[in-house]
Amino acid sequence: MKIKAKLIGGPNDGQIKELDEAYPQFQIMHRVLERNGTWRTLIIATYRLNPELPSANEPLKYEFEV
Repeated sequence: MKIKAKLIGGPNDGQIKELDEAYPQFQIMHRVLERNGTWRTLIIATYRLNPELPSANEPLKYEFEV
């Protein structure tokens, strides 16, 4: 069963992701493919689980970590 997570802040603000479990934190890497065929990393966004428990039928909240 997948767990829904709402991302707060950062480059993914407002997005809903599906996770395999409630990780304490995770990272999302944003990359672009250059013309020469190599990948370049633009940003690695780290999100940390908000300790407040959501109410029923709401996704977990993960906050952007600067």
